[in-house]
Amino acid sequence: MGVIDLNKYKDNIELDREKFVSCDPYPCVILDDFLDEEAVAGVDKEILELSNKKTSAAEKVFHPFIHINAKVWGTVRKQGFTKKMENIVSSLQTPSFLEYLENLTGVRNLIADKELKTGGYVIHKEGGCVNLHVDHRAHPYEKTWSRKVLLLLYFNENYQDEYNGHLELWDPKAKEQKLKVAPHFNRCVIQTIEDGYVHGLPEVMNFPEGDCRKALVLWYYVDEGKEVPLEVTKYYSRPQDSLFKKFFIHAENFLLYFHYVYKRLFNMDDTAYIRFLGLFKK
Repeated sequence: MGVIDLNKYKDNIELDREKFVSCDPYPCVILDDFLDEEAVAGVDKEILELSNKKTSAAEKVFHPFIHINAKVWGTVRKQGFTKKMENIVSSLQTPSFLEYLENLTGVRNLIADKELKTGGYVIHKEGGCVNLHVDHRAHPYEKTWSRKVLLLLYFNENYQDEYNGHLELWDPKAKEQKLKVAPHFNRCVIQTIEDGYVHGLPEVMNFPEGDCRKALVLWYYVDEGKEVPLEVTKYYSRPQDSLFKKFFIHAENFLLYFHYVYKRLFNMDDTAYIRFLGLFKK
C-alpha cells in the first residue's frame, strides 16, 4: 500500500464534505488515521532526532522562527528531509490528491507548493505557541497565487491534553473559541482559508523534556491570473490576555507589513526578519 489510500476517502467524500461544510465556525474536517500506518511509523522520532541534531547553522533542518506572536521551529524548503518525510509531502501534492481536495472543499484548480516555499514541517518546543491570527492570502513569491486550503498533519505519539498545542478556531472577531482540536498522531485537519478565519495555538505548550509538538503544514493555492494584492498575517489577542500582551500582539501587525514587502520585492526568506523580531521575543 502507498502512503495514502485515496479510495477510502473517495468512498467517504459525501459524508466528509457534509462535515466540512457544516463545521462551526469555518469549513473544516478532522480525519484520523489519515495515512498508512507503515508510511508514518517512526516519523515522529525522525523529526525529533533532526530537531535535536547538533549541526552547523548551514546544515540545520529546523530553524527558529521566534518573534512576538510565535515561538516555532520550521523547515526551509525540503532541506534535510528523511525519505519518509519526503514521501509524505510528495503524496499530498499529487494530481490525484489535489483532485480529492477539490472535491472535498469545493475549491477548483488547486496548486501545490511543490518546493515548499511556504509551509513544511514545524515543531513547537516547551513554551511554544502561535497567537490567534488570520493567515495572509498572497503567496510571497508567486505573485498571482492566492492561498485557498490548509492541511495540517500531526505526528505526536502518546499525546496528552495537558501538553497543550491544540488548534483553536475562534469566531471572526476573536471573542469566542468555537472549536478545539488535539494534535493526535496521524490526525489530519483540512480547512479553507478566507478573510476572518481566526485560528491559532495560543496556549503555551508544555511537552515533556526532550519532546515537542510535531506537525506538517501544507498550503494549496489557486492562480488568479493577476497579481494578488499584498497581505500580511494579522494577529489577534484573546479577551483573557493582559493589556501588555495585547499591545505587543497588535504592534507586530505593523512590522509584518514591511517584512512581506521586502520578501516580495527582493525574493528574500524570513531569516533577517526573524533575527530582528528575536530582540523582542516574549
